[in-house]
Amino acid sequence: MAAQTPAERLANAQLLVLQAIYRELRHGHDQVTAQITALAEHSTALSHGISTAHNQDQVEFNC
Repeated sequence: MAAQTPAERLANAQLLVLQAIYRELRHGHDQVTAQITALAEHSTALSHGISTAHNQDQVEFNC
């Protein structure tokens, strides 16, 4: 294999940097998606818990 020219080495370095940036952005996107999913599940659980507690209070109040 022939030695790379300076321009080819620069192009390879730029490609590696862009790939690293892409991986970091992708990882950040994956983390945000996981956090949003967890927050939605937590909100649903809280809403369910609040409405269940409210319904139990209503039953106790009506008795």
